[in-house]
Amino acid sequence: MKSGNIGLGAQELGQGVRWSTYEPEFGHRRDETEPGEGRRSVGWYLKWPSVATVLVLAVLAASAVLTSCTAPYIPPDVPPSKLDRIANVVARLSGLDPVDEYSVEFVSRSEIARLARELPEDPEELAEYFEDIRKFESLTKLLGLIPQNTDLRELFEQFESGILGLYDIDTGIIFVATDGPEFTVQTELTLVHEFVHLMQDAQFSLDALDEDVKHDTDAQAALDALVEGHAEYVETEYYWNELTSDQRDAYLPAYENRTLSEVRDFPEILGRTAIWPYDAGGKFVETLAGRFYRFEVHRIYLSLPETTEQIIDPAKYISNELILDEPPPEGLLRTVGDGWAVKYEGTLGPAFIRNWLESIVLVGDSSDDDILDRMAGDWARDDYVILERSTGELVLAAVIQWDRESDVGEFQRLLYKSYRESGRYEHLDPAETPFDMWSGPGGITGFVDLREIPSATFMVVGSTLGTVDQFLQRLTSRPVLSGDDREALTATPALPTRLPTPVPGPPTSELVPTERPVHLPTPTTVPELLPVDKTARIASIVIRLKLLGMISQDESDSESALVAEGNRPLLPGVRSMSFPFDLLPLLGEDWSFRVKGAAGVLFIQRWLESLGSDEGRDEGSALRAAQGWYTDAFLVLDGPDSQKGLIWRIDWNRNASDAAQMLTVLRQTLDRSPEFERLQTDDPEQILWKGPGGVLGFRNGNVLGWTSIVVMPDEQSVLIALRSLQYL
Repeated sequence: MKSGNIGLGAQELGQGVRWSTYEPEFGHRRDETEPGEGRRSVGWYLKWPSVATVLVLAVLAASAVLTSCTAPYIPPDVPPSKLDRIANVVARLSGLDPVDEYSVEFVSRSEIARLARELPEDPEELAEYFEDIRKFESLTKLLGLIPQNTDLRELFEQFESGILGLYDIDTGIIFVATDGPEFTVQTELTLVHEFVHLMQDAQFSLDALDEDVKHDTDAQAALDALVEGHAEYVETEYYWNELTSDQRDAYLPAYENRTLSEVRDFPEILGRTAIWPYDAGGKFVETLAGRFYRFEVHRIYLSLPETTEQIIDPAKYISNELILDEPPPEGLLRTVGDGWAVKYEGTLGPAFIRNWLESIVLVGDSSDDDILDRMAGDWARDDYVILERSTGELVLAAVIQWDRESDVGEFQRLLYKSYRESGRYEHLDPAETPFDMWSGPGGITGFVDLREIPSATFMVVGSTLGTVDQFLQRLTSRPVLSGDDREALTATPALPTRLPTPVPGPPTSELVPTERPVHLPTPTTVPELLPVDKTARIASIVIRLKLLGMISQDESDSESALVAEGNRPLLPGVRSMSFPFDLLPLLGEDWSFRVKGAAGVLFIQRWLESLGSDEGRDEGSALRAAQGWYTDAFLVLDGPDSQKGLIWRIDWNRNASDAAQMLTVLRQTLDRSPEFERLQTDDPEQILWKGPGGVLGFRNGNVLGWTSIVVMPDEQSVLIALRSLQYL
């Protein structure tokens, strides 16, 4: 596995590109007095297998120009002290742990290109890699995003150069390409970027992070954006804070006035998909780096972004908005049959959808840009299948669900606008089909809206009108219509675009309008409508919040569910913490684990605020108590007679001082709360309160300085748990 710096030498891609340091503008921060438009260098995290790798290399193949050089290559002579200084600065700017040992090799451009071309040696990994290429190729061809005769694998094999830096995960070596013995600013920034990848790998293991998300393409894209965005953020900070004004002045002219002229005939979706991790990931990390007082970027790795929606809109990450946790619509599953088999399936994800729209939409005004931004943030989930039959014919069936019903119309408006203006699509006569269909380079594209799921876009792409018509009707939960039925339907005046809900009963070709209201999930129906696993998770959150006094014991189920939705635990990737193996036997044989998780820094702040810590002169105390958070873990327990318990451990950045700050705020808050009563204890290190959720115990006297919080039905159980946690 490799992560690298991509560069295009003399011919930059667009605002500039590099393979780990590619060059769109740096303009989203800093002084207006600085020369030029500013600059942003972006990183690329290259791993095998990775479709994104193909995209970047394909773009480079179309635009990179090798500088012919017959003279022997002479690497820069950089003293170890200078490399150490750069590495130490990177550690400080990134928040990552410094590395004691590293290996940097300066090589020629041809040598680093050879290293980047190396494919996986493992046959299974290589087969998976090429299968990913074919999957992406099939998807983009059906959507009309690349020419139908494109061979992405062949395009990749044509790649020759453009790489400036490369971090090889297998060997731990950083490779940096130079044109000769001069240690330029470009070389220095490339090295900065690769040091970030080295430190990411040393502290969190990029292989392990990738393994956690490899079965979710959207989560994998979010991880790529985090890894590359973090490196870009550090490189940006280094550029502005470590380079002199003269260095920046000398560096900028080489990257001014770049255009896409070199790749004007190249499919735009490939360039946008390649650039996206740098651009969106850099903005994501920069936003979070400035979001909290003393917030350190490395904490994000403890709770990874789960969707690219969270990357595009960091507020969704901060609020922990997750993917809509529901099974795929039945209609999508019904598309399989009659000689068709699933060839590929997966999730498009908001990043791909955004790049798809940006690649084809001829944005006419700022309102279209705003719509793209909003729609990316309004994505709820999507599912697609690519079906194949023995003749080799392919069909794409996709369902995109949005947060708002209006997004369905906006999405289709943007597509239809681009279809009309591109000249490559033809709107089919409504007399031929009851659905909205367009003929284009990928085949026939059809859409249908459903009353049953008014916030979802249903679409099918196939080679013939009849095939698409058939699949659209399967998506709508209606029987496939015969030719006579279809003719009768198309003769009906003013056929609605949004199909009416079918009336229960035997199959019929007649469309019967109904006024039945749409049954949407509400807080009062959460337990009935959500899948079992999510329902259980919400129920467990409610228990935890009631134990901590954030929800009243007699609160209605609907109100409790609403509060629980806004306080989901961080998922997954939080550093695991062990708990004493003998804890449950000490509490009694009737106690068992119910659920485990991590609350996070924002939850700690919200908890203290809900208890009243920020009232009056103590404004901001909740933030001050929470800001030293490093990581945490909790267990929710089930006990006899439906009793519940909570064990919660919080680790701090500055062990003793942060733990003491938490104790001070919590003690002041609970001591003046009318819902909590201080209990007398023999151990001054253990403080107990009787509250609405049971007895809450607090202890800071642990060996390594973390905080333990326990809520149990009785005082004795709390003391047992606190003493057990003390020596963990």
